[in-house]
Amino acid sequence: MHLRPFAVALVAATLLLTGCAEESPPPALPTPSPAPTVGAFAESDAPEPEPPPETAKQFLRRWPAVETAMVTTGDTTEFLSLAGDACGYCTNLSARITAIYEADGFVKTSGWTVSNIRKAPGSGPEQHTFRIKSRYAPSKVKEARNSPILRLDGGVVTQEVTLIKSDSGWLMGESTELSNGS
Repeated sequence: MHLRPFAVALVAATLLLTGCAEESPPPALPTPSPAPTVGAFAESDAPEPEPPPETAKQFLRRWPAVETAMVTTGDTTEFLSLAGDACGYCTNLSARITAIYEADGFVKTSGWTVSNIRKAPGSGPEQHTFRIKSRYAPSKVKEARNSPILRLDGGVVTQEVTLIKSDSGWLMGESTELSNGS
């Protein structure tokens, strides 16, 4: 009868384990709600502050990129949106570029950069005149499909430009070349 207490203990353990297995599992811990993201704290109902208006000098430093994009693509839209009605240079250049691209020509250039800007005498509150020294890159121009390629050396140019204040910022006024040299 030595086995009897052992058998009883074995049966009791089996029943105990079986009873535990049949019980429902303990309730799960509640799932935590997701933590707010960093963006949630960054967002606010406050409007973005308005960027300061572009200065005349900033406009003059941006102008070469707009002009270069126009001459290398033939798309005059942005260039003309920055040109005032008084900018004969702008009207003539955009007409020439349109004619080149309509005749299956092209312009290849890396454009020009402004190296110096000085305010010229005679500026008023609504109109500012500047002397700009610029460096033009060498360029290739093919005026029509069957035209020869013209090679332009580039170089340093000093010009006087007038900017006109508008509701949306600045517009290019007239531009006159004062000197051309290296």
